[in-house]
Amino acid sequence: EAKAALSIGTRLYKERQFFTYDEVEWVQLLVESAEQARLDAFAKKKIGKLAEHDRVHGTNYLPTLFHYLDTGGSLVETANRLFIHRNTVSYRMERIKAIVGFDAANARHRFELYLCTPYYLLK
Repeated sequence: EAKAALSIGTRLYKERQFFTYDEVEWVQLLVESAEQARLDAFAKKKIGKLAEHDRVHGTNYLPTLFHYLDTGGSLVETANRLFIHRNTVSYRMERIKAIVGFDAANARHRFELYLCTPYYLLK
């Protein structure tokens, strides 16, 4: 559990050095139990454009989206985690909305993206 916490934690929460297994257990369960081909196709459909945009343009929209969702939509906490200004997070979220059609008011959409972002970040 400690190895998993460290492995997953350092890849998702780069600003921290210590993690508990409880914080990342859901991600490990997702990756281990999901049928990889189906999960990969689902994640690609939901955030593939965003991951491709990051790759081509050198942006950090995928980690921004993950931390935004992980903090319950807090611009300030997301900014603190990523060591950037709150206005930068706000700008990035507007760009993310334009790229993937993110609807923060839709709980299912938030859940789907929250499910897909760590999967993509750990690939």
